[in-house]
Amino acid sequence: MNINVIEKNQGVKQFEVNGTVELPISIIVEAKDIYEATFKAECQVSDLAIQQAFLTFLLTNGNVISPKVNDFSCEIEYVGCEEHDEEYRII
Repeated sequence: MNINVIEKNQGVKQFEVNGTVELPISIIVEAKDIYEATFKAECQVSDLAIQQAFLTFLLTNGNVISPKVNDFSCEIEYVGCEEHDEEYRII
């Protein structure tokens, strides 16, 4: 974790705290087979397709924080099919 002092104001300092959050996601795509589904998903969540990422956390105390996303990467790990109760791991 990296911490930077941003501003000093009347004895109070503001800090920028940098960290990493792992956040698995899922999207729904319609396809004829696993190959088409994988291709469509890779097109939608590729690093080149995504212009900007936003993140918002609702904390247990009701507060909402929206950290700045400094970088991101996307990787398709597996593709599942609800209709056939199948799951395919991408290697």
